Amino acid sequence: MTAMTISIYTARPRHEAIDAVKAAVTVAGGWISGHALYSNKAAAIQAVVERQDLRTFLERLAADHLATPESAVYQSLMTLHKDGDSREVSVACAMTFIHDEPDLKLEVPAVPG
Repeated sequence: MTAMTISIYTARPRHEAIDAVKAAVTVAGGWISGHALYSNKAAAIQAVVERQDLRTFLERLAADHLATPESAVYQSLMTLHKDGDSREVSVACAMTFIHDEPDLKLEVPAVPG
């Protein structure tokens, strides 16, 4: 399986940006294989998309202003689409949220033991 990473920097609210990535994966017929949230500063979303559906995935990200067709990563992913191979591609979206809010503090419950 081919693996690719997309770095996303956005000033959009984190819930909107995460939902947009989820929608792009869903529209492309892919699935989310993992995720991690880092306070309200960053998120990592791992997804699997078939090669022939990369164009749909990237076009949806571009429509939501989370990727640009001019970027080198976008162009390299599009060349993967053109080879006609139907294998799956593991896509990691590293998202950084640009804002001036303080860190999100979550209360972690004590583990009995």
